Amino acid sequence: MQLYINPLMSLGWVFNLCAVFEKIQYAPLILDTGSLVETAMIIAGHHAAAQKRTRYVAFDRPADSAAVHPLSALDCESPSQDYLATTPLHKVAARLKALPQAPRQLALLVATGSYCPPHLCHTEMLECARRVVEEECAAVVIGGFMSPSHDNYVRGKLSAAEALPAAQRCELCETATSVSDWLDVDRWESLTPAPNLGTASCSDVARHLLRLVRAAFPQHADSFHVYFVCGADVAPSVAGLFDDDTAFFGDVEADDGAARGRLHCVCVGRDGVAPLSPSVVARHPRLLRATQSLPDVSSSEVRRRLRQGLPVDDLVCHSVAAKLSSLAHADSSKPR
Repeated sequence: MQLYINPLMSLGWVFNLCAVFEKIQYAPLILDTGSLVETAMIIAGHHAAAQKRTRYVAFDRPADSAAVHPLSALDCESPSQDYLATTPLHKVAARLKALPQAPRQLALLVATGSYCPPHLCHTEMLECARRVVEEECAAVVIGGFMSPSHDNYVRGKLSAAEALPAAQRCELCETATSVSDWLDVDRWESLTPAPNLGTASCSDVARHLLRLVRAAFPQHADSFHVYFVCGADVAPSVAGLFDDDTAFFGDVEADDGAARGRLHCVCVGRDGVAPLSPSVVARHPRLLRATQSLPDVSSSEVRRRLRQGLPVDDLVCHSVAAKLSSLAHADSSKPR
């Protein structure tokens, strides 16, 4: 039996229906969220600490389709998992299945940013962080996510002409990660307006991912760690958030301490940016520093070249370059 929750329902009705369905243990519970994605997030978080026999699947239904999205793509391991299509976990599930035995630590990486547009060093930064985590922490990295920022943040940084909407930035990131067997795109941040649009939002992103994978794969819950990946220009301002778990979980967190000590930060340097000082690393025990420095590639340079009609093939992958060209063509075709 399935329950379909549409965007016209009030939040109170949604919670009441979820409570009834969980009590009678029907599965799966399909949240037909449409524009109600954030409500689905709240529901999933509300039930994350419970012993669930119901599967919650949140997705956006295309405006021109009344059909439910197929669930086969999620490649579920058990009927007790939470999945949110805004944070795809099929690559994580595939890598978990391929493990000969469960290691002591399963790591997931996440990097936030405008990604306007994503360039080659965005994905290379995650690759570099992966090597650091696996070498220094004896962990197996089973997934990495690019987390595009909300439009509110991007529009505050860029002009209206340069600020691509979140949907397009997410699509570009998905194009950039499509050939990877471990990198993907988490749309949760792009759909969740935060009261504080500064760097502190990384704590919400990391906490969301940790809660999600612990609920989705309960048999591995005690092995998951999340590493927030950032550059040397950002690390000094966010590293302190990872020193104290209360910055993530507060005093009344339902995880009851089980997730404490599982959130970390990885700094990857870039040419042209002052390197992270050893004193900063020494002050923050959960901060890792990559010795490799990436080339000085920026989204600003990509945008500059695009404005001037110059090629960007050496800055972005070919598929992203093609999609950018398509977006530019579509924009130029609009009536002025």
